[in-house]
Amino acid sequence: MERENKIIAKHIPQDLLAIVRYENGVLFYTVNRGPKKAGDVAGGLYSPSKGSTKRGRRTRWRLKFKGKEYYRARVVWSLFNGDAEKMLDHINNNTLDDRIENLRECTNGQNQANRKETKSKTGVKGLRRQKFKRRDGSYHVVYVGVVDHNGRRHCTPRSPDTEEGKAKAVAALRMLRASLHKEFTHHG
Repeated sequence: MERENKIIAKHIPQDLLAIVRYENGVLFYTVNRGPKKAGDVAGGLYSPSKGSTKRGRRTRWRLKFKGKEYYRARVVWSLFNGDAEKMLDHINNNTLDDRIENLRECTNGQNQANRKETKSKTGVKGLRRQKFKRRDGSYHVVYVGVVDHNGRRHCTPRSPDTEEGKAKAVAALRMLRASLHKEFTHHG
């Protein structure tokens, strides 16, 4: 069964593209619009998730036009490449950096691969410290690298619970992630 690629983004109207000018990742109005004058920065900052910045609040630029809201990154992409049919990824993970060279189309999985690590007990994205209980009641502890890709979980070989073992597991994890995620690899 083949899945349809559904378009996930709003169409960017041509009359919006006609009233903005791009300059190094920033959009400026070319006409007066209410309180905004020609030459003013188009749009404003928007934080879609509520909560503290410790939880990774994402801030983005957003433009309002004819009662609808558009992310600035999508407007910039549309100016250069037409409407994006997929998600847009910020290559450097900075959602405020909307330079065209920092944007690329991607699938949701590719976008997730390019995320920063939000929290980790080991301090390394994808590295886990696993305990196995032996029959005698003692524990065997190892490091394992885990990478999710296309709905499957891939693991590195187990490494001993030592500094050398951790370094070996991190190296194996980086190689595994790079082989699976290719140009969307982000080691956190």
